[in-house]
Formats: sequence, C-alpha cells, structure tokens
Amino acid sequence: MIVGIGHDLCSRSRMARAYERQGLRLVHKILSPAEQAQWQQRLSEHPNRALSFLAMRFAAKEAFCKAMGWGFRAPMSWHGCAVQHRAGGQPCFVFDQAVQTWWQAQQPPLIAHLSLSDDGDYASAFVVIERSSTAPTPLPPLAL
Repeated sequence: MIVGIGHDLCSRSRMARAYERQGLRLVHKILSPAEQAQWQQRLSEHPNRALSFLAMRFAAKEAFCKAMGWGFRAPMSWHGCAVQHRAGGQPCFVFDQAVQTWWQAQQPPLIAHLSLSDDGDYASAFVVIERSSTAPTPLPPLAL
C-alpha cells in the first residue's frame, strides 16, 4: 500500500546562487557528514558536478519529506537522512539513529523507493513510500 509520493525539482543555478551567498554553510546544512565527504571529492575532481550533487541531495530530501507528509520536523532533519547508492547504482536513503528508530517502529514496515535524475540545469527526485509485510533488509544507520 502506498503511504505517500513526493517529488522535488531543484535548479542547479539556484544552488549556485545559494552557494555563492552561503558557501560551505549551505553544504554543511544540507549534506550529512558522509555526503559532505562525497561532495568534497566531487568538487576536487569535477567542480561542475559538485553543484549537481548538492542539488540532487536537496531534491531527494525534500521529496522524502513530501512523501512522508511531515516536512522537516522531528525526527527528520537535513542530516537525518542521506542518499547513498547500492552496489548496482540504485539510489537509496540511509537514516541517522533517530529517523532509523522511528522508521523501524512502523508496522507494517515501510519501504522508501528513490529515483534521481538530472538534465541540464535541473535535478529531480521522486520518492514513493509504501507499507509492506516483506520489507527488504534495511541498511545500517548513518554513521555521524
């Protein structure tokens, strides 16, 4: 059963303007520590892709909150979830301890499906949250 659907579209140029104003404060606000390390690596290797990375993570977290219908309020925070990729490249969410505890307490279990895309100036994230009696093995909590 579908619990919620969320979508967010974020322009790379908007992220560029925000980054020009706020610099690393913006990066530290949006990205978890693990994502910040990935962003730093992107910045050093492919500077143009670093803003896309930031826009993509912003869109994913916004779409997740929309799908859940709760916005950025406890237990959710910008650092409460991070986007990682499974071995095959599929994007997925990894939660910090507070969100993971809430997530695992839901019965029947919840599953979050995440799709990411970017084209030109735009990053897009689409999230579907469903309840299932056979949830996949959860990823470990995000190390903070």
